[in-house]
Amino acid sequence: MPITDYVRSLGGHWFSSEASLVNQDGDAVTGLASRSSTATARTANGNTGNCTVKQLAGQPFLSFEDKKNSGFRVDPVEAQRCLSLAILFGRPQPVSGTLAAILGQKNDQTLVVREYKNSLQVSAREGKPSISLPYSQTGKTHLLFLSFDDAGATASFAGGQAVKLGWATSSFPGGCTAFMACRRDQSGLFGTQGPNQIADFLVLPDLDIHGPQGELLRKRLAQYQTQVFSDGL
Repeated sequence: MPITDYVRSLGGHWFSSEASLVNQDGDAVTGLASRSSTATARTANGNTGNCTVKQLAGQPFLSFEDKKNSGFRVDPVEAQRCLSLAILFGRPQPVSGTLAAILGQKNDQTLVVREYKNSLQVSAREGKPSISLPYSQTGKTHLLFLSFDDAGATASFAGGQAVKLGWATSSFPGGCTAFMACRRDQSGLFGTQGPNQIADFLVLPDLDIHGPQGELLRKRLAQYQTQVFSDGL
């Protein structure tokens, strides 16, 4: 089964920098269509055309401007048990800024993933509790897996050890909002906006990507990265 069909069978929403899925007004990216569902990603408040498409590792990436609102939001995401993200992103140089966030609509609790001091930090929006995931991969592209449920969060890089953040959230059951390259649907917050580059952003409702059901998807996404991107892992 082709990987897009497999993601579709899991109920996932797969956003990417592929030209046919990117809505643009001139160079500015104004929205994203999912390759595996009918979902769309719309610009977050304050994003007035600050995301463009640039080449990295021989492939197009969504390029987000530093210190400018340039992110997107995906909602509502109906998730009864958990929500996972898989993010394939570029890192040609160390940056600092938000890569993704998940907002539990039930109680306004937010999980934030940001690049910080040569590692990825996963934390509550206020910064605590938090865990750090050091970069252990070589190359310019990285594949991150993140899962979020009532007990907290688990994060890992493809082929790497998973790290857990214990945080009783009570965010499920209920809807969620997934943010790409920003942490809230709010203008301002420029200090949290980093020059990120994202090729693929998968939103997976009610799938624990670190559990047995997610094992095959992790393997297939790692193969996809190696096959599609010139520098592999």
